[in-house]
Amino acid sequence: MVISPWDGGTIYATDAAPRSLLVYLASGEREDAEALFHALEGSAPFALAVFRLCDWNSELSPWPAEAVFGDEGFSGHGCETLSRLESALPAAYAGLPCHIGGYSLAGLFALWALHESRAFSGCAAVSASFWYPGLPDYVRSAPLSEDARIYLSLGKKESKSRNRQMRTVAAALNELYEYYASHCVCTLEWNEGNHFTEPLERMRRGFAWLLEDEGTTSVSE
Repeated sequence: MVISPWDGGTIYATDAAPRSLLVYLASGEREDAEALFHALEGSAPFALAVFRLCDWNSELSPWPAEAVFGDEGFSGHGCETLSRLESALPAAYAGLPCHIGGYSLAGLFALWALHESRAFSGCAAVSASFWYPGLPDYVRSAPLSEDARIYLSLGKKESKSRNRQMRTVAAALNELYEYYASHCVCTLEWNEGNHFTEPLERMRRGFAWLLEDEGTTSVSE
């Protein structure tokens, strides 16, 4: 493993020359990113660029929305975050397929970024905030490359919530999948458990699916 700093955070790369770049939107500890890298080491050579964030509700929300939990709303500064991310993408991996992915609100951002930026050819929206207000309408109206590859996933219990907005997450995901399946290469995976069940393993499965075209094995059942 080769570890190097970059403007967004840290890059973990296989010893063999990477065939693709994964951009992982993260706020957790360094150990979490390293664990994800090691979980993917059976894949074809790759680099994992860990993009660190501090204020998810602000930095990852694509447009403003009212609070869902507590009093903190979503200020919609995703455009600034995307611009910063695009500027920071490491030049050493320019020209390689670049996939973006994240968990929860970061998964929503990854899906939105795939529409907004030509820098990414695929995304892993893992247990993402598919309930986000206005998302289905945005997806239907936003440009998307027919060559895009999209991995969508959700826990089977995530819609079983006392929160009214969260209860819409499964229905919203099914609507998105129906649209994407007719416009690009897309897969949907339902996982056991709620939102907090095995996030590292779910993230691994999403990135592993995106790496299949670079010679990796398929996502395990």
